[in-house]
Amino acid sequence: MLDWPKTGLLTLGAANPTAQTVVSLLGYHGTVSWNKRAGGGIEILMPILAENQMPCKWAWVFKLVGLNQ
Repeated sequence: MLDWPKTGLLTLGAANPTAQTVVSLLGYHGTVSWNKRAGGGIEILMPILAENQMPCKWAWVFKLVGLNQ
């Protein structure tokens, strides 16, 4: 992602999470919370980070494991 969401949520409509889904932000060692959307997809709650805590200045990558196909 090239822009940090101003709302604090990143919505992905195509991801189909399960109870075993784990979301991580590459370069960030904290926990990333998420919610399953009622209409399908996933909402990722963006971690609250100071500018000097950001893993990168230009782009961010989320890793999602344990999704349904």
